[in-house]
Order: sequence, then C-alpha cells, then structure tokens
Amino acid sequence: MKQKGRRSIYFRTFAAMTAIYLVLMTAFSIFLIRQEVKVKGLELGTLGVQANYRIGEILSEHIDGDEKLVNFPAIRKDFINESFFLGGAETEVAVYSGDFEPIMVPNDYWICSYTEYTEGNRHYTGYAYLNLEDWFDEKAVTELENYYKARPKAQKVGDLTEYSIDLSGFWLDNEMVIPEQIGITPMYASGFDEEGNVNSASGTQREDLTYSTGYSNTEELPYFKHGSILPESFDMAASGTQKALREMVSDPARLEKAAAGIDGFSSIERVKGAVYRYYCVIPYENSVTDTENGDGLYSTAWTVIAREVDILEYCGVTMAFVWGSCLITFLAAALILSSQLYKTYQKEEAIQRLRRETANAMAHDLKTPLSILSGYAQNLMEQINSEKRVRYAEGIQANVERMDKILREMLEMTRMEGDKPKLNLEEISLRLLTFEILNRYGAICEERSIGLEVTGDGIVTGDRLLLLRVIDNFFINALDHTPDKGNIHIIITDRSFELFNSGSHIDETRLDAIWEPYVKGDGSRGATKGTGLGLSIVRSVLELHHFSYRAENRENGVAFLFEYANYVKSKAKHRKARG
Repeated sequence: MKQKGRRSIYFRTFAAMTAIYLVLMTAFSIFLIRQEVKVKGLELGTLGVQANYRIGEILSEHIDGDEKLVNFPAIRKDFINESFFLGGAETEVAVYSGDFEPIMVPNDYWICSYTEYTEGNRHYTGYAYLNLEDWFDEKAVTELENYYKARPKAQKVGDLTEYSIDLSGFWLDNEMVIPEQIGITPMYASGFDEEGNVNSASGTQREDLTYSTGYSNTEELPYFKHGSILPESFDMAASGTQKALREMVSDPARLEKAAAGIDGFSSIERVKGAVYRYYCVIPYENSVTDTENGDGLYSTAWTVIAREVDILEYCGVTMAFVWGSCLITFLAAALILSSQLYKTYQKEEAIQRLRRETANAMAHDLKTPLSILSGYAQNLMEQINSEKRVRYAEGIQANVERMDKILREMLEMTRMEGDKPKLNLEEISLRLLTFEILNRYGAICEERSIGLEVTGDGIVTGDRLLLLRVIDNFFINALDHTPDKGNIHIIITDRSFELFNSGSHIDETRLDAIWEPYVKGDGSRGATKGTGLGLSIVRSVLELHHFSYRAENRENGVAFLFEYANYVKSKAKHRKARG
C-alpha cells in the first residue's frame, strides 16, 4: 500500500510536469520559429535591395527619355553573366519591364562563353545561352547532359576525370546560341595535387562523340568558330525546390497582382512543417507611381525574388538545446517535487495515524478509570457506611488524577508534535535538575529500597522546563522498570547525560520503536499503566534542542542517554567564563 501511494505520487507529478514541459516547449518553439521567419524575411529584403542595385546599374544603360526600357535583347545579354550572382541555392531572381514583360527569368539553359571581339592583344569575352532542346532530339539532349554532369573520380594518371564540351562553330541570335556542332572530348588525369585532386588533364576530341545540328544560316547571323560551356551551367540545373521558385518568379500574373497592391510587395507562405517560401517584389530605384487609369502602381522595372527556407536549419540547434536542457531541468524538478510531496504525504499519514492512535489510546486508557468511577459512584448512591464512603471517594480522586495525567500527557504530545514551542534558552546545570527530580521521588525509592547515585555535572544551553521534563520522564520510566532493591545510576559528563536502571532488557527489535507515541515496553519489561507518551515527549524535546538520543541494553539493565557535545560547557569552563 505504501509503495502504491509512492508510485501514484511520482506518476502524477511526472505526468503534470511533462504536460507543463510540452506546453511550454511547444509555445517556445512556435515563438522561435515565428521570430526566425520574420528574420529571414528581413534578410531577403536586404538581399533584394543589393540585387536591385546591381540590376539598376544594368537597366540604367537601356532607358530612353520617357523612362521606358528599350532593346530587351541587349538587356538580356547583359544579364546572362549576372545570373550566377543574383540567384543562388534555393533563391531565384527575375526582372520584368514596367508593363510586366519578362526581361530576365531563370532557366535551365547552358551558358556559353566566347571571344566577342579583339582589340590588339586584348580579347573581350561575351556570354550567351544555349537551349539544347531547340536543336537536338531527346536522346541527344540526354546524352549531352550525361556527359556534362559526369564527374568520375580519378585515382591515378590516365584515369577518366571529366568530359570537355566545346562549340565547334555557332551562330548568335541576340542572347541565344545556335550550335553548328558540339564536340565531346574525354579528359584523362595527368597530374594530382597533394590532396589527391586532379590538377591537370588532357584528351583528344573523338569523332564519334560529335553532335551536329545541320542549321543553315539564312538570317545572316554573326558566326563564331569556337565557344565553351561554362562549368557553372551544371549548378543551374533546377531541383524540385528551384523549379517551384522559378515558377513563382516567372509568373507575370502574380507580379501584376502584387504591383496592384492587392497582397503587398512581399508575402510568405508555409510549404510544410517549418519550410517557408518568400516572395518579394522591388520596383526600379525603389520608387513607384500611380498608373494613368489609377488601377495599380507603375515602375520602370520590377525585380522579383523568391526564396525557400527551412527554418529548422537555422534554429534547430537552439531548439534542440533548449528542449534538452529544459527536459533535464523539468525531470530534476519533478524528481525533487515528487520526493518532497511524498515526504509531505508521509507526514500527513503519520499525523493521521497519530490521531487514530490518540483516539484509540484515549478510549483504552480512559475506559478503565471511567469504569471504576462509575462503580464507585453507584456504591455511593447506595448510601453505604461512612468508612466505605471515604475509601470510594479516595478511589474516585485517584482515578480522576490518573485521567487528568493521561489527558495532560496527550495534550503535551499534541503540542510537541504540532507547532514547535519557542525555546527559552539559558545555561543550565544538569546536576541541579537531576537532584530536583530526585527530591520528588526520593521517598518512593526509599520505600522500594532502590539505590540512587549521581556522578558528574554538565552545563548545557537549553530550555530549563523542557529538559526538566526529559529527566523526569527518564526517571519515571526507570522507576517503573526497576525491581525493588535495584539501583538507578545517573552519569553526567560534558558530552552526555545517561540514566541507567537495573532490571530486564528491552527487546532489541523495539529499541527504536519505544520513542514512538503509544509504544510501551514489552512483557519482559513488566506491565505499566502509562500511556506510552513519555519517551515520545522526550524525543520531541531532544530533537527540538538538536540533541541526539538512544537506549541501550547493558549487562544488568538498560541505559537511556542523550548527547549534547556541541551545546555544552564543562563546569570549569563555565566558572572561568564568569570570571
């Protein structure tokens, strides 16, 4: 039953603390994610301002007197090399004219470099797009992409390390490349650095790895003999996330809706879990005007940026640390709280048990004297002779005193176990207290031929009346269990007070229990009419003084003692202190 109560307290406490922990941690996580969502929105705004500044520099060269953009092909060509810097991982950028016509939108085209013109010994590089699907069938496109993406790991000289893809002649249609022939050259490692990476390779173009378009130049487009595919083109390949972002920035309708001020220039949407997508529109030079018909806003150009962010990548470590540390804290708090609640439960159980024992003891101890009183009262009512009347009256008086003693001891015990009385501390001679008790019971000892001996003295700081009660209870207990012609020996030192009485021993299994309320000595110690509260009161007084106590079986009897080494002065020191 006791273990069941303990398990119940621990289970309920841990369940309550776990519920509180989950509620608080969930609220904290939601708050942290929301704050991080706002921070990432601000970061995207900062990126947008930086990108818009660079875009503005390019657009400023293609604006006419009416603040309109002109020559879109030239603008697109200027933007080709900027696409690496304006976009990035999980970010896409698009540029539109004031009338929402796409100027630069993200795509999966290969980026080609070539020598646009030469001045003396100086070569000027140009850039253009190549869309394989415009010139090759699906099989050829797949093969070319596989060659381009292949990155075999070379282990030694002569191992294949990559495929070089070159344009062997092409025409340029504004920003778009029309290939004449694409050649594939397998490259073999010829040197390695200290870390084992290939730092040089060579190879020869293979005739069987050549792809031709058969294009006929009927539009007199400029022709170039050689071009290269930039390695960065591979990084531009769109993942599922990139494709979704490209769809967002490539949607003129969405831009037009934002420019009309319906949803604002920026928006945030949650994709799943803690993954969010941001959409931000920035007007050219951060300025807008009302349209002529008043149904929206106008700017010379619009920059659109979209980004996807997994918030947990940025605050996941913080959340894990807080969840983990708080879990440890809550578990520790739950353990401490459970332990304290269980102690409180035990105290409450002890109080309830004490109340039951008090009621039972009172009923038991008062039953006998009440029965005797009832008998004496009935006899008196029968008008018996005067001699018996005196005897009955004396019996009534004795039993009333016995009942009074029982009630006083119970009240004293209740007071000691309840609100702790305030100690009136003073320096006390235990020897003088002992002789005060002996004067009370000296006649009884002489009548029973019990020998008394007191040795030593000790000066202790304590409450005189309470310590007098301790010695009194010790002595009464000794008188009850000392046979006629036995002896009582009291030994006082500067460390302890000991009262020994000859007689039978206490059962070793009960040496600790005798200090509890209503526990009396067993049959081997003799019958007693006491309530079993005397030693319990002694225990309470000594614990109130922080004195240790115990009972010991000795060779010819039993000794009760308490120790006060940290609170006592020897008599010599006491006198010296007084000067």
